[in-house]
Amino acid sequence: MNVGLRFGGAAVVRDLVTTDNEEFTAKVAGIGSLVGTYDYYFHKSGSGSSFAPYVGAGFGYYSLANVEVDDSADTAEYTPAVSSVFGGLIRGGFEWTGFRMGLEYNFLPESDIEDLNGNKVGTAKNAYVGFSIGFFIGGGKWGAKAQ
Repeated sequence: MNVGLRFGGAAVVRDLVTTDNEEFTAKVAGIGSLVGTYDYYFHKSGSGSSFAPYVGAGFGYYSLANVEVDDSADTAEYTPAVSSVFGGLIRGGFEWTGFRMGLEYNFLPESDIEDLNGNKVGTAKNAYVGFSIGFFIGGGKWGAKAQ
């Protein structure tokens, strides 16, 4: 098992829908996160292999950036009413000789979209899928015993 803290950032393109079911084209938005995580490794003890698949989950704080919208019918700007939320994630992947690759799904509630006057005009979906590649330093082979 592995218990950790993930500091993350994501750039996402959001699809926005107004309360009248009108579609908008959203520009890139930013989401930052601070999430406590738990990963469970499926590794046969004593095998000497350096390959270890894992699954995990987490819960934490997500910070949502403003959204800029290109609305062909109106030139008004819209922004999410919520700037921070609590959310969770599930993830899976593998580690192999210091290399780590994973896929995760972040569960976040929708944000209300308001015009400059504070009127609700729609919602923005904030949940997203993330792909990660990384490496780690230290540790050793799975199942290695200290002599």
